[in-house]
Amino acid sequence: MPVLHSCWSPWLHYKDLNLATNAVAWYTMAISVVGLTYAIYAMMGGHSADFFSPLFETDRYSSMIGAGVFMILFCLVFFIFSILMIKGVKVRIRGYLLPWLIQSIIYILSLLAFGLWILWSYYTHLPSVLAFLLIWLIAAFHIYCTLCAYSTYQVVRKEQATEIMVFHPF
Repeated sequence: MPVLHSCWSPWLHYKDLNLATNAVAWYTMAISVVGLTYAIYAMMGGHSADFFSPLFETDRYSSMIGAGVFMILFCLVFFIFSILMIKGVKVRIRGYLLPWLIQSIIYILSLLAFGLWILWSYYTHLPSVLAFLLIWLIAAFHIYCTLCAYSTYQVVRKEQATEIMVFHPF
């Protein structure tokens, strides 16, 4: 039995879990493109000193390179897993949904940790509380999107379950 039967995905309310999961995949692909663009922009000398940005407190000549490459790879992998999830929903193979679910859980945990780090490190600044709340609100939205995709995973798993019939008892 799936966790959710219908979803408020990123844009609309979907009564069909397949459409909602596709919307979640397209949403994560768009977020990945935004993350890729921002990481490349910051690594090429762009502005990264905003208090709530993912590359906040990175030096352009040392730590920015490592953090930026990690962010680029993370976004590329998330983009690829989103494409796999769309294909998995279309051909009804749950193995294509599982990598996206794992990556999404890692993303949610990193969002929660980043929000806590901002709150812990800059507790004397009032904007840190706002940044913490916004980051955790985004994490809550991603938890809901993950539950939507997990519900589709549960439906596909139930469809693929084999029924074993015992013809003669021992």
